[in-house]
Amino acid sequence: MNPPDDTEWQRLQSIDLFREIKTPLHYLQAVEQGMSRGKVLLSGFTSNGSFSIGQIRSLHWTVFKEVHPWAGKLREVELKKEGRTFSSPKLIRDDLDFLNTKVGMKFIGGDLNKKATHLAAYAVGFEQIHPVLDGNRIIGRLMLEELAKETFNAKIDLSSDMKVYLEGLKLGVEKGNLSVLSKQILEHCNMSRNAEVQAIERQTREALSELTRRAQSMTQSY
Repeated sequence: MNPPDDTEWQRLQSIDLFREIKTPLHYLQAVEQGMSRGKVLLSGFTSNGSFSIGQIRSLHWTVFKEVHPWAGKLREVELKKEGRTFSSPKLIRDDLDFLNTKVGMKFIGGDLNKKATHLAAYAVGFEQIHPVLDGNRIIGRLMLEELAKETFNAKIDLSSDMKVYLEGLKLGVEKGNLSVLSKQILEHCNMSRNAEVQAIERQTREALSELTRRAQSMTQSY
């Protein structure tokens, strides 16, 4: 993450920050610390392919409790951003329930492409609802990474590829095109698997080397 620019900083100030958040750098540091807490919290959730409203609110509070006084609360005002109108505050709860029913809990079966597409659909649906006043993309990404871990048994971090991630969200919301985001999910999951395989192979080589050394040592002692 980078500190917010002047325009974004003015917007953040307009939606209420704690007095301790005096500069963009303070904001960045507080959010990054909150994201670390959020990842720990998510690892203890049982999502079953989606996240309840209570879990979403708890995650937002955990990430932003040192930034916004209203952290953990669902949005209570109409919101437009980048030319898009998000869910009405009166419909946020119903829309989240709809998302969980229609899209969540469907990451089953053996087709990896279908699983990635369902994950992308969930992320895009959450983006369109925008249930909190600010921080939707941050907690939405954390939730997506956790779902990917549960679905593919792969630990991914999309923050290293944010340009593609944001492009995928935009295409999904504006055109219903999930291909960019689903492809990114699969690629990161494969990268994670490859890293895990390499780690296992390295540990195996080290163990075999130690066994060989011990065997040679025993032979020499005789």
